[in-house]
Amino acid sequence: MLRDRRWLQGVLWLGLCCGLPGVGAGELDPVHGAGAALVPLAACDKDRPARLIRVSDKARAIADRLEGSGYYRRLSRAYRGYPHLRSKRSRDVSGAYVAGYDAAARRALRSSLVAIARTEELDPDLLDAVIVVESGYNARAVSEKGAQGLMQLMPATAERFGVADVFDPSANMRGGARYLRWLMGRFDGDLSLVLAAYNAGEGAVAAHSNRIPPYPETQRYVRRVLELYRDDG
Repeated sequence: MLRDRRWLQGVLWLGLCCGLPGVGAGELDPVHGAGAALVPLAACDKDRPARLIRVSDKARAIADRLEGSGYYRRLSRAYRGYPHLRSKRSRDVSGAYVAGYDAAARRALRSSLVAIARTEELDPDLLDAVIVVESGYNARAVSEKGAQGLMQLMPATAERFGVADVFDPSANMRGGARYLRWLMGRFDGDLSLVLAAYNAGEGAVAAHSNRIPPYPETQRYVRRVLELYRDDG
């Protein structure tokens, strides 16, 4: 049992250092079976190739219990406070799934965010969660697809909801909030569908019989925003 704990501690520590989500559970290796997990050490050290770390069934059961208890989620939230530990790729703002955020900007914009959310009859914490995931509170963020600003509005969406300057934080939040409010009405307040539509477009959700589209990016997006929103709530 002591050996199992040491293996598990090593895997958890590696996950913390490398920022690998769910690394405690690992990926099943089809050759070695359920008693092994492949941990990509190369993510930390390019000079060392990935190698197989064996994790016993007992250690895997412990990892499963930790995951079920929300341990990994809490660990991830704590990890977001240490941006210097993350790889450059994860630090770059590209419009989605930002591991950290600009805490100073978040505090400075809070009062404006709350006022806008109340005007649009939205929960301020929901608006906050969307901004954290969309841009990390970087008002100048531009994604590869052309989404812009705090709430990553596409040009057509910005025009649709009356946003003249997408890089103005208040204007961008107001436009994003109006879009979320419109989506709330469109999908009868189903938050998962609202978020899926915000990410992939309402047409994509409608095309899949009013279900979350089977796009990995959209499914990750919905889970991420809901996690943050429920944690804040």
